[in-house]
Amino acid sequence: MRHAKSDWASGALADYDRPLNRRGQRDAPRMARWLCANRFRPQEIISSPAVRASETTRSVIRELELDEAAVRWDPRVYEADLDDLLAVLADHQAAVPVQMLVGHNPGLERLAGYLARAETLPREGKLLPTAGVMVLEIPTGRSGIAREAGACVAHMRPRWLEGGD
Repeated sequence: MRHAKSDWASGALADYDRPLNRRGQRDAPRMARWLCANRFRPQEIISSPAVRASETTRSVIRELELDEAAVRWDPRVYEADLDDLLAVLADHQAAVPVQMLVGHNPGLERLAGYLARAETLPREGKLLPTAGVMVLEIPTGRSGIAREAGACVAHMRPRWLEGGD
């Protein structure tokens, strides 16, 4: 999941400290409800600790009634490139079978393009707009996560949900 829409006018001096705007505060729980309704409830969430990502994550765990102990705050997710995100996934690989990664573009889109076979990826412009969710099935083995070994099995954007922009 990409973090929900942030507030550029918040007055935050650093990118890291930018909070969610009103739309982001609305969309994050809506996307969590979609995950739950479609039986994609994560057992563990790996999240960037940047304010907009952590607010998104906290909204998701409230909506899904998960304990905050299910969250792994990983600073490597903030400003991560593909190699950083692959390392994060490798480090958390054995924890639970259903994980959610909450982070930022362009890293998340590059990760999805690396992990999923191209024919399974959405074709609707941007792969992960703000608060967008992409569900990937990724087989893992002793050699780790292989390029294009997975498939995108579902994806959702806030604007596609009833009442979206």
